[in-house]
Amino acid sequence: MNDSRDDTRTNEETPLFSPQVKRFLERVPTPLAVYQKVGNGFRAHIVSEGMSAIYEMPREELLGVLNSDNPMRHVIEEDLEPLWQAIRDFSRKDIPLNIAYHIRTERSRSLIMVHGTGDHAFTEDGRRYSIVRYERVSDNAMSVLVADERKEHQTKEKNLNDISSFLAEEYMGVYLVDADTKTVIPYRESDKSFSLATTGMTTFDRFQDYCFDYRIMPDDAVQMRKEHTFESILSTLQSGRTMTTVFRNKKGKYRRVRFVKVSENDGRISRFAFSIMDIDESMRSAREKQRELEAARDAAEAANRAKSLFLFNMSHDIRTPMNAIVGFADLAAIRKDSEGKLDEYLHNIRVSGEHLMGLLNDVLEMARIENNKVTIQLALTDGRKFLDDLSLLARETLGSKKLHLEFASDVTHRWFYLDPVHITEVVINLVSNAVKYTPEGGSIRIFTKELAGGGPDECIIEASVEDTGIGMSADFLKHAFDAFSRERSSTVSRAAGTGLGLAIVKHLVDQMGGSISIESTEGKGTKVTTRIRHRIGAAPDAAKAPSDAHAVRFEGRRILLAEDRDLNADLAIELLSHEGIQVDRANDGDVCVSMISQAPAGTWDAVLIDIQMPKMDGYEASRAIRALNDPAKSGIPILAMTANAFKEDVDRALAAGMNGHVAKPIRLKNLLKALTAVLQ
Repeated sequence: MNDSRDDTRTNEETPLFSPQVKRFLERVPTPLAVYQKVGNGFRAHIVSEGMSAIYEMPREELLGVLNSDNPMRHVIEEDLEPLWQAIRDFSRKDIPLNIAYHIRTERSRSLIMVHGTGDHAFTEDGRRYSIVRYERVSDNAMSVLVADERKEHQTKEKNLNDISSFLAEEYMGVYLVDADTKTVIPYRESDKSFSLATTGMTTFDRFQDYCFDYRIMPDDAVQMRKEHTFESILSTLQSGRTMTTVFRNKKGKYRRVRFVKVSENDGRISRFAFSIMDIDESMRSAREKQRELEAARDAAEAANRAKSLFLFNMSHDIRTPMNAIVGFADLAAIRKDSEGKLDEYLHNIRVSGEHLMGLLNDVLEMARIENNKVTIQLALTDGRKFLDDLSLLARETLGSKKLHLEFASDVTHRWFYLDPVHITEVVINLVSNAVKYTPEGGSIRIFTKELAGGGPDECIIEASVEDTGIGMSADFLKHAFDAFSRERSSTVSRAAGTGLGLAIVKHLVDQMGGSISIESTEGKGTKVTTRIRHRIGAAPDAAKAPSDAHAVRFEGRRILLAEDRDLNADLAIELLSHEGIQVDRANDGDVCVSMISQAPAGTWDAVLIDIQMPKMDGYEASRAIRALNDPAKSGIPILAMTANAFKEDVDRALAAGMNGHVAKPIRLKNLLKALTAVLQ
């Protein structure tokens, strides 16, 4: 129905009806088509099986023809202009369509006459569409058509009523109003609350007043009385718009009323219709989604505020140890001949550097947790030794701060399957927090207790860290586990940190399937308790236990160092040379591989290799060394010495053929321990 001389085509079609209604209209035997108003013309939306039979072509194919650049390809040439003019009048002047024209059918190419009649309608949401009915007649049958006009009209009306009845099934009430008499004619009523049969009201004003008084929530009724006067409805519809209002009935259920124009007489509305639809479920669903969106927005805004505050605090907390490192390094250069002062400066630099590493490690650990990079790995562990090690680490965490530390345990079993790395991280994070926020002279108590599990092979280990520190306010306690949250900046609390410690602990405990709770009183202290399930294990066979490592002499050893950065290389060479180790350097991975392949076997005792190098990274270089033909060369011990320090980085290094991993910044004791493991 689109005139190719008008720009009426569209690449997107909004459905007019529900899928059930559309299927019904497609399958009716009555030849009809539904057209959607588009620009100055119409776009075919639905064609029925009856119309498909007239054109002798499949329904979907016919729909494609009607919406193509040549929609009238079946119409004979002499009938084209009258048909286009009728369509233009139908589209632009609201003149009902009544036209007869000739087409050639698709399959038999028969010349037949088609008579089309149509009128406009509106969807419940005010979109305009048209239903056109077609019938196939012979050239000499027009007189018969006129003679039987009344009978045919009754048949058409019945078909339209059947179709309209089906469309009305989606609405609780559909009513037609005569604008001259204000008479309301019910077309469909499924809600007895608004039924004319129930109310006994047959005029529009009386029907509205009854609904406002008895069927609609008072607050909504007050507003609707102002907006839904008969004159305002007519004025809105006369301007070509629809009127839609959402209200609640006396039971609080959401309903929607919509008014649309039906017909005009001499430019004045003669009839209009209104429908009532139950939208309670969709309205509540939409409001729930809106609440969820608002909650998500509030959470995002809160997170952004927390991160901004975190960055502000971190700027101060990072600059504090950096100021000490740079300042004491300058003092060491100025007073390098003062041996006592130099030792003090170096100690302060080391302490500040370790503190700075702690801050950075917290940030990196939180990033790994948020990106689901944390992997829980269970291992058979000696519980007594593990608790002894924890006690030692906890005491080291105190540093020089004068605090009383009590470590007690009530654990029955000795061997457990647990993740020692992450449990240690949980406990030490809690102890570090306690140390930060407990003034000197205070106390910290660490207590572990074994509780019954879900079966004989399972138990729950409860671990609590309790301090007599400054505590938390009741308001902050609700956000204690939020990332980037600190109740006081380090300037106020005199305790530096990222605000990530408890968030990290919470995530790790959750990952291990445990629970965590916190109790705190401002000015009195804090107690954090974790409970994690563990499978109980048995002591390993003593005969299969590894023997103690023999001491390794480093004097006279020779090592190949692959490191592209001069400063890092100089540091490693100085540290190793102090132990009597001779170090040769390759400034890239490919150079390292070349040196090993060309030198005699046994030239070096081990290789220390950086991961990130410009030409060949450490993983690729390690694989290349392992691929050498000479077993004496390909089997040389290789240690990764890199800033890629997470568990997945260690796993990747081992997968590439390396024997171990040392994380930067390099601590001499850690480097020597790793070398001992591969050289003994």
